Amino acid sequence: MAAVLVLVVVGVILLVGLVGNATNKAKGQAEEFTKLLVNGETEEAYDRFLSDALKADLTKASFVRGINGLDLDSDCKAAFNSVEAQSNNGSNEAEVSGTLDCSGRIIELRYGFVGSELKMDAIRVKPRK
Repeated sequence: MAAVLVLVVVGVILLVGLVGNATNKAKGQAEEFTKLLVNGETEEAYDRFLSDALKADLTKASFVRGINGLDLDSDCKAAFNSVEAQSNNGSNEAEVSGTLDCSGRIIELRYGFVGSELKMDAIRVKPRK
């Protein structure tokens, strides 16, 4: 009985560690991706962070055109208020959401990440009305 309890405790600790690691990594990915966008490095953001599946649905030209239309600049400040992550059999999934404040213009951010490298499989960057 004690051995089973020890295994359960170890399993819970490992699970919490994996999910915590995925949460931290997802938030870091979101911050780095957003920083590239704000600094005008949209092509690099596209190349480094988008999954192949998302790239198949969203061309680089469309992505760059959409981001450039937001008129982002170095005054824009990101705040991520929600990070949800889970790990299933070594495969991570995470959703990060927040806002980008650009001198009073608020832009809603929502990013979805998958895989061990947490590549972006969903993105929403939309000005708040």
